[in-house]
Amino acid sequence: MVLQYIRPCRLLLSFFILAALLTACTHLAPNVSHTRNLVYGVGYVLDDEQESYVAKDLSFDLLEPTDSPLAERPALVLVHGGGF
Repeated sequence: MVLQYIRPCRLLLSFFILAALLTACTHLAPNVSHTRNLVYGVGYVLDDEQESYVAKDLSFDLLEPTDSPLAERPALVLVHGGGF
């Protein structure tokens, strides 16, 4: 019974380790471009000073290969809910 949960847990743990390693990388391969702070929407956050909600741009970083734009490649999307 317990064995059925071990494989998904190993897979999930491997994913989190990979995500931690990828976010810790500071050096990129020469054929990778890094575009920072691309805005994809607006969210509302609580401003403690004004005690009201204010609009804030939601952004992400994009890493993409520069050598062959037509080549098919797998994609990895890391998303967190921000509730920490």
